[in-house]
Amino acid sequence: MIIKKKYSKINQCSAQGLIEAAINLFYSDDNHLQIEHGPKEIFTYRFQSRNDFPGDKEILFIPPNGSLKNFDFSIFRIAKYLKDLNIKTRLLSLEPPPENFVHLFGEIYTPKTTTEFLDLLGTIPRSQIFYRGWMHAYIFGAFLVKYFPNTIINIKDWNFCDRPRYHFLFGDLSLHDFEGIDYTFKNARAILSHYTEEETDRWAKEHNCSPGKFVFFPELCNEENFCQLIPEKPMDKISLVMASSLPPNNLPVDMFPGKTIFRDTRLLTRKGLMIDFVVPEAVFSRTLLEKKLYLDVLYESRFNPNFNLVKGRALAAQVLQLYHYGFFMLSNVSIEERLFQHAIPSKFALYLEAGLPVLVNEKIESLSKIVEDNGLGYVFSDKKIEMLPNELQKIHHQYDEMSKNVCAFRNKFTYQSFDILEKLIF
Repeated sequence: MIIKKKYSKINQCSAQGLIEAAINLFYSDDNHLQIEHGPKEIFTYRFQSRNDFPGDKEILFIPPNGSLKNFDFSIFRIAKYLKDLNIKTRLLSLEPPPENFVHLFGEIYTPKTTTEFLDLLGTIPRSQIFYRGWMHAYIFGAFLVKYFPNTIINIKDWNFCDRPRYHFLFGDLSLHDFEGIDYTFKNARAILSHYTEEETDRWAKEHNCSPGKFVFFPELCNEENFCQLIPEKPMDKISLVMASSLPPNNLPVDMFPGKTIFRDTRLLTRKGLMIDFVVPEAVFSRTLLEKKLYLDVLYESRFNPNFNLVKGRALAAQVLQLYHYGFFMLSNVSIEERLFQHAIPSKFALYLEAGLPVLVNEKIESLSKIVEDNGLGYVFSDKKIEMLPNELQKIHHQYDEMSKNVCAFRNKFTYQSFDILEKLIF
């Protein structure tokens, strides 16, 4: 059970304090918080919200739990798209944005305390709030929806697992996600996600809300990131790439794909495929710093001649264009297939920008259909994992055609072509 108003004293100077404040205000009837400013200083704070700003089109971005992370590439892509449309944007974040984000926003607010953040949230002029949410940040989105009806919610993943497993993996605070998702689904005016309608229609039934409020909005391509095709790539040594973060090796295989991907990678590299994991710079540094949590991958990268862990760059598609295929996962043993069954992963846009055909497990059903219908790569089953090296050699004569199909398709898979967000704003 969720205990309402669980946090009796909110820390004034921490990201955790802001999350707890959002939780209390979500459950609150009187908008009051008890704020702890020091060891012996506690004061009462009353949150005040405004929704009567002028009608000018100005978007206030709020990242998950109010703190922007340097790997939140979705906000980067969307903010850039709006900037190209000359739509005014502002950012409110406890943490200063990475350097490459700064130019995207007209104004950036980086408050130092919980109450300063909440004061700004109630007073910064905007026509709409755009909130990016993911797991452990959905109650914050529900808090925004409760007080600011003009909030657009953009969620990443849901249906990770049931409550008992979720609680075991992530602790007490995480259970607020279930209440947050339910409230958001029932009350938000628009919910953007990378899930197709096969999944969002199920959400609508499960949460007794309108399916019309769910909008298919995957991470899309930016045209300026398109890489030119490399003509006549040699096919004697086929190379695959997974551009992703890297889960540590201590996570349960029932919930996280890391161990399965690693197992399949070892299998396929021993059959002659070249496979690289290209990870963001921050993830690469963390991997080296926390070596014991990633020892299997680091060991393989050091001693397996067909495998490398590579330091990439944020949204740098050109790092990937030398490979033959991008992939997402190989075989799957997850007990909750709904997490990915009808999702279009963010990596898809990056692979398209790089001009890469993709390899897709048929269990990622919605993406598999897109790939098959448009000739963008190869769809396989769990049973055929071991056969992939031979299968890819058999279709090597189709590679140039698949690459051209990718280039044709990506022109339709851009923010400029998906004008959904522009329609929501205007």
